[in-house]
Amino acid sequence: SVHEGPIITVQAMMAETLNDIKNWSKDGYVGVEMETAIVFAISNHFQIPSTAIFYVSDNLIKGQRVGDEQHKNEKELRLKLSKELYRVAILELLKQF
Repeated sequence: SVHEGPIITVQAMMAETLNDIKNWSKDGYVGVEMETAIVFAISNHFQIPSTAIFYVSDNLIKGQRVGDEQHKNEKELRLKLSKELYRVAILELLKQF
C-alpha cells in the first residue's frame, strides 16, 4: 500500500509516547521519523536536490513492532520492497537535474 500525507520528526528513536502517536494519528500524520528533517535542511541550505520515500518498519497504532514475530517473518518482503524504493527514489532524484 502507498499512503501520502504529513509526517512528524522526532529527535530520537522511541522518544515518542503511545499517547503522542495516537494524537499525531488523529491529527492526520501518517508517520514518525528521525532523519529527513536534517537532510532536507542541509540540502536546502546548499541547494542540493533531495527526496525521501518512507518505508514503514513497524505500526505502533496496531501494536506491531520491529523484532516481533510478524516483523521477522516479513524480512524477505522488506528486502524486496526496499530495492524497489531505492529504484524509485533514484529515478525521482534524476528528474530534478
